[in-house]
Amino acid sequence: MSLSKKLSYFKRKEKLTTLEIAQRTSLPVGTLNKIFSGQMLSPSLKIIDRLSTLFHVPSHYLIDDEIPVGCSIGAYVESQGLLMLSERGGELFDLFRQLDEHNKQTIEWITRALARQSSKQKNFLLERRLLCYTPVAWGERGFYMDSLSFRTLSAPVCTITREADYVITVVDTALEPAYSPGTLLAATHKAAEQNQLGVFSLNQEGFLRKFCCRRGTCKLMSLNTEFKTLTVWAHDEFLCLGTILGAVRNYRWE
Repeated sequence: MSLSKKLSYFKRKEKLTTLEIAQRTSLPVGTLNKIFSGQMLSPSLKIIDRLSTLFHVPSHYLIDDEIPVGCSIGAYVESQGLLMLSERGGELFDLFRQLDEHNKQTIEWITRALARQSSKQKNFLLERRLLCYTPVAWGERGFYMDSLSFRTLSAPVCTITREADYVITVVDTALEPAYSPGTLLAATHKAAEQNQLGVFSLNQEGFLRKFCCRRGTCKLMSLNTEFKTLTVWAHDEFLCLGTILGAVRNYRWE
């Protein structure tokens, strides 16, 4: 059944019909229907070769039941043996290898913290464990995105913390009078929309601002009129890291 599941997975992924697959592989529609339905468990090597060529995967991926559906990349891990990766997993692995040692350690710390949070957290609990980011170094206008400290906190489940993906500490007065320095703000990974407060990276510096986009020009505006509005130009490196949901109350550090 592993073969039929894998082929059905690629069929959906590539948005192909059985007829289209037959035309591209020169295989009979009836034969393909038997394979997809699981009636033909051991197709000939010629059939396997044509299907693996069509879907750009090794032949052994289709016939090896030990390789999970959706995994097409193998990596040999010391003490663990062969580890199968999905396409996305392979891309993330390649990105991780490009990082320097400091950033690798940062990613490892965050990943382990999130894994602990996920394993301990249940939907019925009255508290949520969230990772809190605090800026510790400043650039020309905002805080450095690669200089953040991390700490885990627990907070009562409410409309704000229920949807939160992480927490970030306010470190300047740009959001006053709504939020003062030291306030912990819950945020979701969802991109901020018009006139929403969000977490932004502009040329590798971080800002907590209100997002405004008019006539094709995007701006990051502060609530405090003493701060200048930041205009995002076409050549800028700009990224929205999330939407601010509100302040976290009654939390405790772990």
